[in-house]
Amino acid sequence: MPLIVITGLPRSGKTTRAKELEKYFTENGKGPVHIVSEADCIARSGYGVKESFTDTTKEKQIRASLKSEAMKLLTKTALVIMDGTNYIKGYRYEVFCMSKNARTTQCTVHCAMTVEQRDARRNEIEQNAGDELGSETFDALCQRYEEPQDSSRWDRPLFTVYGGEEMDLPGINRALYDQAPLPPNLATQNMPLSATNFLFELDKTTQTIIDQIA
Repeated sequence: MPLIVITGLPRSGKTTRAKELEKYFTENGKGPVHIVSEADCIARSGYGVKESFTDTTKEKQIRASLKSEAMKLLTKTALVIMDGTNYIKGYRYEVFCMSKNARTTQCTVHCAMTVEQRDARRNEIEQNAGDELGSETFDALCQRYEEPQDSSRWDRPLFTVYGGEEMDLPGINRALYDQAPLPPNLATQNMPLSATNFLFELDKTTQTIIDQIA
């Protein structure tokens, strides 16, 4: 039922953290645990890593695929981990609304990097001619990245972890399983379906009004 949204720049250790979370919660009897991977969505699309971050249309399709897969896996018993850059705050808000609609708890894990770590990753990408991402795309993502904020309700509870640090796994567990899910509001609920005889009743009422006017 709970949802963990992992966010961070490429090469910040998101997939490693996702596997660490999967191992922890599985061993603690919180399964089944599903990892929804942005890298897998890109691989299935056939677009390529660089195009998936530089072509606006393709990037939107990848985000939609990631969100759709996570939505299908959200159940009362499963834990879903969204492993992706998730760098747009508006997109994270959409995921937050999805969680509210599913009546589930959610937290955000930010895989952060220091300036030194970021420069080191960029140098590694630049020196590797066969790297699919490319240093220019990495630089562009660094500029566009909208870091999660603890003041934003859709990013709370927020757990920030840098490379080489230990994740607060017990804290994440408490945030997901010891808190009540947020209630859905009107913006996240589906409108009730109309009655099957709605058109008949509408036509009948309209005719009555016309007769009275006549």
